[in-house]
Amino acid sequence: MTIDSQTEYGRGNGAPPSRVRIAHHMVGDVHVFTSPDLDDFQVADHDLETAFAAIPHEVCAVVADECGQHPPYVLTLTYREYSRALYGVHREPGASAALHAVMEKHAHIVDPKADYVPPARLRRQALLQGMRGSD
Repeated sequence: MTIDSQTEYGRGNGAPPSRVRIAHHMVGDVHVFTSPDLDDFQVADHDLETAFAAIPHEVCAVVADECGQHPPYVLTLTYREYSRALYGVHREPGASAALHAVMEKHAHIVDPKADYVPPARLRRQALLQGMRGSD
């Protein structure tokens, strides 16, 4: 398959994106989440936690409307991690927390903090531990 024959999400192939960037903005006293990857995506609420919790569902709804598939999405940060990055004592001034919604089945690939560990990695770790124990 050549690069010319490939199409991206939103240009006709109907494949949902495996990773969606999420941006946070303040509009007055309202927390607004949008995405440069999904034109119709927007979540807004006065409460940051409420808006944050609605992101995965809304991403799934927008993707379902545009390509007809309903892949479940998860966020790469927990609410606690995200709020600490935004408002925590040890945050870097001016730095933004990178937040992404990723397909649940790909979460372990793009999120190193995910609980899922590929079976091959578990076998390799067991083999290494066995070799260390036999020395």
